[in-house]
Amino acid sequence: MALIMALLITLVFGSIVAGAALGAGIERRTASAYATSTTLRHMAAGATVVVAADLETRDWSAVLSGAEPAWWQAPLSAQVDADALTDELGHVPVAASSHGADTPVWVRWAAAPWRSADPAGPPGDVLVWVADDWADGDSHPQADTNGQLLVRGVAVRGTVKAWYEALYRRGIDGRLRPVRARAW
Repeated sequence: MALIMALLITLVFGSIVAGAALGAGIERRTASAYATSTTLRHMAAGATVVVAADLETRDWSAVLSGAEPAWWQAPLSAQVDADALTDELGHVPVAASSHGADTPVWVRWAAAPWRSADPAGPPGDVLVWVADDWADGDSHPQADTNGQLLVRGVAVRGTVKAWYEALYRRGIDGRLRPVRARAW
């Protein structure tokens, strides 16, 4: 009888320890995924803000038409397909709808490993596109007429991506100010 009780107690405690180990493993993986997601979101937002600062002094119509060469370019990691990411931009809604002739046409403005900008930073690649906003109503997505510009960035590490988009308005002083921003 004592042997059966000892085996039963061992079985119960063994099950508790195994459950705790399983729970701890899940918690570690969840924390790691959250840290990666947060890091990538900050990288995408940071790259978007850096590009916006560069765009303060540029002629936006020249940038949007492709007349001005892209700014920050460096070889990306082998697993990053910049063309596929550009195609993916067309499937992410802008303000949740199509805007006819004013639907943004995205121009890749920056693409580089994050460590080319911050050697001590985390691994990953960032790409940033610019587009004319839909609100000017000029039916010409390669020209800006209302002083507003969309900037959308993505940070990629392996198969994980984080996107960030901001609508900027040029102020009277020439400085860009964010009107709205979103991340996903």
